[in-house]
Amino acid sequence: MAASSAMSSPGLYTPSHSSSPSRLYPASSSGTPAGSPFLHPLQMHKVRETHKAAIEQDYITGRKLINQYEILGEIGRGMHGKVKLARNIETDEKVAIKIIQRYSKKRRLTRVSSSPETKTKREIAILKKIRHPDIVGLYEVIDDPDYKKIYMILEYVELGEIKWRRKGTPQICAFERRRIERELRCEDDGGDEERLFKMLERRRIRKDAQRAKKMAEQTHSSADFWSLEHGDDEDDFGDATPLSRVPTHESLFIPR
Repeated sequence: MAASSAMSSPGLYTPSHSSSPSRLYPASSSGTPAGSPFLHPLQMHKVRETHKAAIEQDYITGRKLINQYEILGEIGRGMHGKVKLARNIETDEKVAIKIIQRYSKKRRLTRVSSSPETKTKREIAILKKIRHPDIVGLYEVIDDPDYKKIYMILEYVELGEIKWRRKGTPQICAFERRRIERELRCEDDGGDEERLFKMLERRRIRKDAQRAKKMAEQTHSSADFWSLEHGDDEDDFGDATPLSRVPTHESLFIPR
């Protein structure tokens, strides 16, 4: 079991082997190389593993406390666990706590797959290895054998999860594809892509205007007529009496 733990997983980030970036860039006060544009702020952070959980409740606020973390509310929940918003009492920093069941409650009779504990360890190992601005960082893992749950202290993202865009127009998709290919080749477009995008946008606006104008002409063309009884299409006098001399159904009952 110790060989498959998160700390002993092969290829994980370990601070003991991170001395080479420090020689290339001057170290800042936070321990991160100050001049490196490629390192995540948590790159030099060592994930702390805690094997003792003290779960209490504040009698004044009624909020739960997990070690030094105060639970503020719930961010969301899914198939594998819940995510709580918490505050670190020591640093007054907001964090996200992912609560995962140690053992699965469902007993499946199908083929044997990886146990939930193995999947959790794999997830922890991946989060320890990955350092990227678009991926939340892992601060601490609270794994107490006396409890049935594992608590993962994660970086809190205020704007929430990424809203995936639906399938866009072919012009935008082609523009994005060419931009990504150009960045992979380390080439500069010289403004050609931006001019092309603006031209396609103007063409789209012009087509929308022509379509709206055509629909408006079709709508008004059916009413562009003139008759002796109704006159022309415009009504200059509002609710004035019609100019027709033909007696209407109501005029037959008006006393003269």
